[in-house]
Amino acid sequence: MIHYRQGLTGQQMSNLFVMQLETNELYQSTWRDVPAWQYYAAATKEMVEMMDEVEVNWKFYGSNKTQEFEKALFELVDTVHFLLTYVMLTDWPTQSRSVETALFHQPKTDHWDDMFGDGFDDMVADHTMTIADAFPAMLDCFHKMTATSTTSTKIELISRVIYFGSKALGYTITDYLDAHKLKNDRNRIRAAGGAIEGTYDKSQETELKL
Repeated sequence: MIHYRQGLTGQQMSNLFVMQLETNELYQSTWRDVPAWQYYAAATKEMVEMMDEVEVNWKFYGSNKTQEFEKALFELVDTVHFLLTYVMLTDWPTQSRSVETALFHQPKTDHWDDMFGDGFDDMVADHTMTIADAFPAMLDCFHKMTATSTTSTKIELISRVIYFGSKALGYTITDYLDAHKLKNDRNRIRAAGGAIEGTYDKSQETELKL
């Protein structure tokens, strides 16, 4: 069993990919025709929306800073949805192998120290990273997504975005996975209700809560 170093097991990562693949197919069978960079752009937009909910974590100017941590968690989920699809399109564009096979059999060739610098993993392993440290660490991992060509590194970066993002918002990996499932279920309802065609009415939705 692969264990990604910041709290997600290989099976949990595999489950996220499979869940996203199934949801993409419910939305539209032509999702693979969208250029991969547009999914990364969509992930960037969701990351900004997450930041808008928790200005207290990063905004160094102004007053009355937002601190809607639960809303931010669901925006983090949306960010990860698009990152998962981005990886599927850039690394498995033909879908010639199952997501599970691709996930567990890609060679790891990137050098961790080159990516993250000395001491990064030791700091995480010792659980000394503070909430204040976690937020910039999440952003750093997010921005490195387009700087590597290795599948295993991209998966590790998504795992770290989830780990650091959850920690920065005061949540656990279990909390994140619960939120991910809730939002994925909501997205499937939207897909079945005509979200792509523009006939789904979001105004009738209730706010998601853990």
